Amino acid sequence: MLKDLIILLVGFALLIKSSEYMIDSASNIAKVFKIPPFIIGFSVIAFGTSAPELIIGIITGISKTNQITMGNVLGSTIANIALVVGIAAIFKTIPIEKSIIRREIPLFILSKSLLMLLLFVGGVLSRVDGVILLICFALFLFYIFNRLKASIDVDEEDTSKEISDSPRKQSNLILAAILLFSMAGVFLGGNFVVQSSTEIARAFGISELVIGLTVVAVGTSLPELITTIISMLKNKSDIAIGNIIGSNIFNILLVLGTSSVIHPIPLSKGIQWDFILGFGAAALMVLLSVRKNQLKRPVGIILLLYYLGYILLKILTN
Repeated sequence: MLKDLIILLVGFALLIKSSEYMIDSASNIAKVFKIPPFIIGFSVIAFGTSAPELIIGIITGISKTNQITMGNVLGSTIANIALVVGIAAIFKTIPIEKSIIRREIPLFILSKSLLMLLLFVGGVLSRVDGVILLICFALFLFYIFNRLKASIDVDEEDTSKEISDSPRKQSNLILAAILLFSMAGVFLGGNFVVQSSTEIARAFGISELVIGLTVVAVGTSLPELITTIISMLKNKSDIAIGNIIGSNIFNILLVLGTSSVIHPIPLSKGIQWDFILGFGAAALMVLLSVRKNQLKRPVGIILLLYYLGYILLKILTN
């Protein structure tokens, strides 16, 4: 048990630190090409912070224990909204644009609704369902590309000068190398987390789903939490909100799509409550922000209490 706990802590440390380097390098690469802050958060950083879930999804798919991934993704979506946004709002008021409430948040709701439909109709998230999710992910990438195209007025001369500049090329190569090494760290950390959490779950007689919903979900949501707090402290709320929403969509479409294509994920008993509570967290955030287009400290406290209540419920019902 002690050995598994040490491996779990080392795995989380690798996940957090490697993700931090990955986010920094990806963000800097994006800035070279003049990508707007929200799009950086919604795409590049969202993918970076979703990398731990993706790695865990691949590993658990290969080892046929990807109920951990299902629990991890559902738990992460709740943790990202209630825990991460809640803590960030307690630190500082988060402004939310009306366009995000009208477009990006509904995209998250639709992706989660699709997952719920596919899982509950067949009683399993099959390989065909996984392909459907990945097709939707491709459409999501197309949407990001169109948002990027609509947001940026590219100065071709300046861009060509930057790319042809020798020091800039060298800088980009260094950033790319950091990105690759940090991804390797995320992969290794993800492997440690899956192996140790599975063993701990079995030792205590706790289901893999519950471990995924709680311990692994919180651990893999730490990159989002760190990124969000740093973004808020630097007055870049667009990056923070884009990261949270984009990461949730990445988790549902890419992570579960990839994992279920590798190995089907069966329907777990009582999982419908996790879907309902996930929708509840999203609805709560929207309702509390739609009036003044911002999330203040009292709202952050409400969201944090919602998450703590969720965790307590999972512990009691296990």
